[in-house]
Amino acid sequence: MDTVRAQKTFERSTTMLGALAMHPRARWVFAAYHLNGCVPCPRSNEETIEEVAVAYKLPLERLLRDLNSLFECDWEGRRPAACRPASSPGG
Repeated sequence: MDTVRAQKTFERSTTMLGALAMHPRARWVFAAYHLNGCVPCPRSNEETIEEVAVAYKLPLERLLRDLNSLFECDWEGRRPAACRPASSPGG
């Protein structure tokens, strides 16, 4: 695993644009929370993950855990059981 990537962490204060830049698959996590519109949104430069979670009544800690799991999982082929989603965030 890339050591630079492994040292990064999504935090409450991470902007949406920053999150998208941190990991190429962050947009997949946002899509799972029905945040597809955030990807091209001009406010993504300044709006934080916490602000989005509050605005859309999303479970912030779960969203952060799902985002940070991107750094732990091998998405290049093998998918350890811990990396497979248990259920959709809405259900």
